[in-house]
Amino acid sequence: MSTEDNKSIARQFIERGLNERDLDFVRQIMRADFVDHGPPSAGSGIDGFMALAAMATAAFPDLHVSVEDTIAEGDRVAVRVTVRGTHEGVFLGNISPTGRKAVWTGIDILRIEDGQIAERWSERDIMALMRQLEGKN
Repeated sequence: MSTEDNKSIARQFIERGLNERDLDFVRQIMRADFVDHGPPSAGSGIDGFMALAAMATAAFPDLHVSVEDTIAEGDRVAVRVTVRGTHEGVFLGNISPTGRKAVWTGIDILRIEDGQIAERWSERDIMALMRQLEGKN
């Protein structure tokens, strides 16, 4: 696949899979042996990623991920994102809802194999998020 094809897969994963909450699509676009390397981890494989997504959307029901940049080379796509949401549910198992709106950034690197996501490395600015939840913008 071309780098443009891989960038399209990455965008669809975020826009259709995460923003539109199309979990069937997420399962289709990930390889059966998918590996998630990024913290926080809710477990391994597709089920671990799905648990992480469920936790995030329960804590931030209006969660929306905006793609700011995509850069591709070979089978890797780097995606710079901005995440927005209102904290209305328990987050990370013990952070009670604050009702605060938050904005934080992140970068994902996806490895695409045969048109599916095989691996993901993810970094999020959790400190910026936590400061906002504490009211310390």
